[in-house]
Amino acid sequence: MKKIRIIILTWMILAVFVLASCGGPGEEMKISQDPSAAESGYDDGALEAEAESAKEDPAGADQTAAADSEVDYDQVVSDMKKTAIANPWGDTQSLDVAVESSGVEFTPPSEEALPVGLMLKTYRYMEGTIEAVYEGGNDSLTIRKSNDREGKDLSGDYNDYSGEWDEVISGINVHCRGNNDLINTAEYDSDNGHFAVSFNIGEEGRGISPGELQRLI
Repeated sequence: MKKIRIIILTWMILAVFVLASCGGPGEEMKISQDPSAAESGYDDGALEAEAESAKEDPAGADQTAAADSEVDYDQVVSDMKKTAIANPWGDTQSLDVAVESSGVEFTPPSEEALPVGLMLKTYRYMEGTIEAVYEGGNDSLTIRKSNDREGKDLSGDYNDYSGEWDEVISGINVHCRGNNDLINTAEYDSDNGHFAVSFNIGEEGRGISPGELQRLI
């Protein structure tokens, strides 16, 4: 009897040892609930992010692409070319440079002939045309010359004036535009070229008098 008790006690000790080495029943149940979790390598956070991304409207990017496809790129390029046309005029402080570059001989008026307060700002030139620009205070004077006499509108002044008339100044027929005998734009031909004189263009009542124009001519 004593031997039997010893044998039973020995088997009980062995059983406890085996169970301790294998883990408790609770842990075994926990592992068996999701045997693939450790092997799959999936991250729960990443899966949730993908799910949220799938919920978003994928049409947003498609709409942007559609908007880009509707742009008339030919028209865009055409508009850019129009705005990028190079200015044909050059500027210089040197009369010699302006004359050589334009191919037009030009003798600027003396300081005494200029309206009071005006000083040379720049010479401007392009092929076949030269001009001198004078400024002072709120006044601006441009004297432009071209070798072309064939009905060319040389002034570049497209403003409307209440008065337009011809006047003979120093034996030269001058076509004038302005108001109340004050000349904003005058054009005339002489023996050595076609001229346009503009003073405060577009501002009626702020032109030069025939006497001032005569001194310039």
